Amino acid sequence: MGSKSRLAIVAAIAALGAGLAAPSDGLGAGAPKCFSSQLTLRFVTFQGATGGRFWEMAFKNTSTTCTLRGFPKVKLLDQHGHAIHKSIGHWTLVPVRTVTLARNKLAFFVFRYTDGGFCPGMSFDAARFEFTPPNDHAGFVYNPVPKNHGVPSLCTGSARVTAVSAKKI
Repeated sequence: MGSKSRLAIVAAIAALGAGLAAPSDGLGAGAPKCFSSQLTLRFVTFQGATGGRFWEMAFKNTSTTCTLRGFPKVKLLDQHGHAIHKSIGHWTLVPVRTVTLARNKLAFFVFRYTDGGFCPGMSFDAARFEFTPPNDHAGFVYNPVPKNHGVPSLCTGSARVTAVSAKKI
């Protein structure tokens, strides 16, 4: 796939995200912040195109109405579950808005990186991803190996995460 195709994919994703992140509709206004104890992590989709890897995930509320705002924390883990100390940047594909989650509703986000095959010598493997809701300390460990068909390899410095959004990104 050529650079024009790559740019078209990125532009399409950006255009989609720009119009889909709706602000809270006022339902549950004043609702408390969501915490991991009342959420679960859901896999939504995985896409890989010309080196880019895009994991769309969601936090699902299993309790009473609560709110999320900001960027999830992402921690990369090795095959033994130890933290890999790499920086994860913010990807401003969608604006930061408060997402009000009623019971069984989802708040979406995307974790993206460049596959390590596109940056030989400047990559590392991450056997698991840990996603923590904004403003919380307890996260959810996700095993990407089955969907990725092997342990993901990431180009150093390429990892980014979007803010949570009320709609699919």
